[in-house]
Amino acid sequence: GFSTPINLTATNFIPGTTVTFSPNPLTPGGTATVTLNNSGSLAPGTYNVNVTGTAGANTQTTTVTFVVSQGILSQLKE
Repeated sequence: GFSTPINLTATNFIPGTTVTFSPNPLTPGGTATVTLNNSGSLAPGTYNVNVTGTAGANTQTTTVTFVVSQGILSQLKE
């Protein structure tokens, strides 16, 4: 099976925020928590972040959508 650790990175995130992953790198078959930091300063709305997983020569990208309500991170959708 596939056993190469997957390094996660984020692009296209909102200015003034950062995105972190725990754990990172990710073990294949495992799960990671994605955190949008400094979201309290954001206006309510929907924000998309591109998340890329890289393991050796393999790369895949998906979009994670954060929904912010009154400056509070209220939902996470993928």
